[in-house]
Amino acid sequence: MSRQTAPGRAAEDYLEALLLLEQEQGEAHGAQLARRMGISRASVSIAMKQLRQNGYITVDKGHRLCLTDAGRAVAVRVYERHCFY
Repeated sequence: MSRQTAPGRAAEDYLEALLLLEQEQGEAHGAQLARRMGISRASVSIAMKQLRQNGYITVDKGHRLCLTDAGRAVAVRVYERHCFY
């Protein structure tokens, strides 16, 4: 089972971007995330591996990136923080 550590700032940014992609497009893939964040797909792949290991996302057979309950909680908190500050 995955161990859960507090996400760093970069991880929070990925989680927030995943949340927004899910809301806008109904699902999120690595290529979409890379385009949205203006980074390479390789960078996304490395970050997603870490987020998966820490229990913040899952990846399904269609390579969709899905927030876990813990990941969604972090993403919502970060999104709200960015909206209000």
